[in-house]
Amino acid sequence: ISQSLSARTVTKQKAKEEVAKFQEFNEKFQESRKHATEKERAMEANYDLLYRATKNVIKSRSLVFVYLNFESIYAMERALPVLQKINHQHLLVCMVFENTELQDYTRKRAEFIQDIYTQTIAEKLVQEKKQMVSKLRKYGIQTILTRPEDLSINTVNKYLELKKTGQI
Repeated sequence: ISQSLSARTVTKQKAKEEVAKFQEFNEKFQESRKHATEKERAMEANYDLLYRATKNVIKSRSLVFVYLNFESIYAMERALPVLQKINHQHLLVCMVFENTELQDYTRKRAEFIQDIYTQTIAEKLVQEKKQMVSKLRKYGIQTILTRPEDLSINTVNKYLELKKTGQI
């Protein structure tokens, strides 16, 4: 009985250590995502450039497709004011790509505790993509969440949907 109790105690202690490691990893991961990198700042500048181009080059209201691949809600929220300005002048359709590798990873069978933690983070990232799409739609921006291989067909379908509803 004492060996069984010792084994349970060791197992519980290891599980607590793993949970603590996961919490520490998750906190560091979330903190690192809050800080904008140079690449993200450069992307912001590109959205401003996109806005100026659509304002100065495209003189009449047009259908504008923008292909996005935000990796965080924070990055999307920083670009949102520019996207709203474009949507105000034109009919903006944002194409957001699903991360198919992450989705495939979340469907795999977890063999180790570390796999469960990693899958949990992957599922969170997949959910964030869906939240981004929801937020864009909330602000009146037409949005399509698509797998890269389905891009062509979803683009055509969206065009036909907009044509049918008289928005074009």
